[in-house]
This record gives sequence, structure tokens and C-alpha cells, in this order.
Amino acid sequence: MASTKKSAAKSPRASAGGKGSGKQASRPVRREVGAAVCLLLAFFAAFGYFDIHALFIDFFVGLLKGLLGYGFWAAPPALLAAGLILAFHRGRPVALRLCCALLLPLGLGSVLHLILLKDLPGAASLWATGRAMESGGLFSGLLALGLVCLFSRVGAMAILIVAALLMAAAVFNFSFKKVIQAFRSRPRYEPEEEPERPQAPARARQRRAREKPAKQERIEAREDTGELPRPPERRAHSADID
Repeated sequence: MASTKKSAAKSPRASAGGKGSGKQASRPVRREVGAAVCLLLAFFAAFGYFDIHALFIDFFVGLLKGLLGYGFWAAPPALLAAGLILAFHRGRPVALRLCCALLLPLGLGSVLHLILLKDLPGAASLWATGRAMESGGLFSGLLALGLVCLFSRVGAMAILIVAALLMAAAVFNFSFKKVIQAFRSRPRYEPEEEPERPQAPARARQRRAREKPAKQERIEAREDTGELPRPPERRAHSADID
């Protein structure tokens, strides 16, 4: 009886452990599904570059153009980057990179809205002008108008450009901290003076040979002018005469 009670007491724990191990063994597939969806949407959004018409393509491309306007040109690459980030996450957190990838078309549309348009259209016409690719669309245009009201046109452009660069750096997993550390830890080389090269013996002999006749000529010229006394002439010995 005691053994049956112990086995009965252990069975719920064992069953609970089995359920837990089964849950741990099963891998979540939410990111893989999201990657497939993003890649599929990037594929269909790219049809808007080539003026291909179909029911879903017209709806989806028109929606992107109406919301993002000029930012539509960056929508297919952004969806492709989001799909690749989700597909190759390798268990790492990718929420920040994913959000930055999807927000890049919005930032690009706002920047081009401020650069290409001298007179900013009203909010009521942003959807229609965005679908016609004549503005930043509804979302990008409203963001640009709001920043212009708060920080002026030049300030809004500066903020949007800096934000777009930071988002692009986050998408490509680029760390400014690592760049600064690599710059500080670079090896520093001190300049070294080059030693003088000794002259070749042959060249030295040639130079002395060229200088000797010139020196002898100067001495003879000074003797002729009387600046230097002439050396005494040697007398001939009797042995030489004989």
C-alpha cells in the first residue's frame, strides 16, 4: 500500500516534468513565420517598381504609397531586411533592429518630403499626393509637418537625417562604441629618424680625384701671383751629374 501511495505521489510530478520537457523541446516558430511574411511582402512590394498590376499588388502598393509616399522606394528593401533579421536571429533579441528596419521608409519619406517640396501640402491632400508619389504620404507627411511646427524646417531635416542614420546603423548591427574603442586602442607609431647612408668608397675616391687637380691649380695660381712663396728647387747631386 505504501509503495502504491509513493508511486501515485510521484506520478503527478513526473507527468508535470514530462509536460515541461515537452514544452522546452518545442521551439517557437513565431519569428520564422514573421520572416516568411516579411519576405513575401517584400517580394510583392517590389512589383511596384515595375508597374505590374494585380488585385493584391495594386492594393498593397497603393497602401504603401498612400502612407509613405516617397518612402515607398525604401519599403521593399526594409521588408527584406526585416525578414532576414527574423530568419537569422540565432536566439538573440532583434526587436530594436526589426523596428528600425521597418521605420526607415517612414524617415526617408519625411526627409524627401522636406527636401523636394518647397510648399508643404496640407494634411487633407497627403494621401492623394502620396499615392501619386508627389509627397511623403500620410504618415511621413504628418511626421514632417509636426517636426517643422516644433523645430523649423532646417531643424526637422537635421533630426530626421540623424535619426535615419542611427536606425540604419542599428539595422546593420553597427556599434559606434566599438569603433571608438578600436580607434583608441590602435597602435601608435613614433617617428624614427632615418640613419645617414655612408658614401660608397668608389664615389669618395672619384670625388677626391676630381678635387685634387682643382686644388693644385689654385695653389699654382697663388704662387704665380706671389701670394705663396715658391718651393726651393732641388739641387742636383754629383752622382746624378756623373
